[in-house]
Amino acid sequence: MIRILQLPNTISRENGRMSVIMSIYRHIDRTKIQFDFAVSESSGDTYLDEIEKLGGKVFVIPSGEVSYKSVVKMVNMLLKKREYSFIHYHAISIWGVALNVAHRHGVKIITHSHATYFSDGFMKSIRNRIFSLNIKLYSDKLAAVSPEAGRTLFGKQQYIYIPNVINYKKYTFSRNNREKVRRQYNIDDGDFVVGHVGRLSKQKNHQFLIRAFSLLHASAEKYKLMLVGSGPLEDDLRTLVSQLNIERSVIFVGAKQDVTAFYSAFDLFWLPSLYEGLPTVGLEAQANGLSIIASDRISPELAIENAIFSPIRHKSDLQKWCHITLERDWPRSTDVMRTIEHSRYNYQHVLDQWKSLYDMK
Repeated sequence: MIRILQLPNTISRENGRMSVIMSIYRHIDRTKIQFDFAVSESSGDTYLDEIEKLGGKVFVIPSGEVSYKSVVKMVNMLLKKREYSFIHYHAISIWGVALNVAHRHGVKIITHSHATYFSDGFMKSIRNRIFSLNIKLYSDKLAAVSPEAGRTLFGKQQYIYIPNVINYKKYTFSRNNREKVRRQYNIDDGDFVVGHVGRLSKQKNHQFLIRAFSLLHASAEKYKLMLVGSGPLEDDLRTLVSQLNIERSVIFVGAKQDVTAFYSAFDLFWLPSLYEGLPTVGLEAQANGLSIIASDRISPELAIENAIFSPIRHKSDLQKWCHITLERDWPRSTDVMRTIEHSRYNYQHVLDQWKSLYDMK
């Protein structure tokens, strides 16, 4: 059996990279391949218990102690034991210094690009570009979740395109879940619910989402907005909702360990992110049969069946999202699983691609 040291920066359940890694980890043959994780401390709900049940180990640098020195010290300590065949680097962060350490120990390096921007902040973007300088020097293999994510981090270097996957059947539409969730949140049968799942952070562009929804709501009170997730911008977003006088039609659900049932309660999924590699929530929504309207900053590779991409750059784009929603019906797809099976998102195909990264057949 070989062991892989995963470097995703966090093991939080709210993190999209981790949801992808865990979907692979659950299905890979763990008698042949085992994952361990080196991360910064994660607050809230994490995958720690599940990782340990699957046989993995988690090594944590406590909050407030993450530094160049502490990362080098931890990775150096782990690689000295000679247990790892590869390190698999996922997040553009200070953990990138681990590549230098792995190179010195003769451990093979896989760098995996998950994003189309280095950061949503100017200074962080500069910092993360510096952290990424060693990727071209030391990486043995390069992988990306979309062509856009590959070009962002690797430029003209060759990489393996491996789309994100999820357990699609878990997200199959359920009439019982729909009725249960809508009853719990006092949503009437005739209401039309626009849904979003994601951390309440700048990247997810909730301000655009809420302002566009306010225009939609002005056309008819039947429209409701349901936001599943928590994050640093929650207070600001609640204030915006109050200012727009749409409090009765916007539901802040908060963070949920399992968001599966909420997709069945939605009628349409909005995803206006400022940047994404290949957002798993978009795959989850489509697996449920939902149509999605997504930002044109997101890779068109996201489209499985019913995805429309619309701009988010200007104030006039708010009206475009409203018009797209109003101008058509949004029936649920009933044959999406067949489409997935015959697409690049076929689970076994993607699992085989991951195995090839580790030189396993």
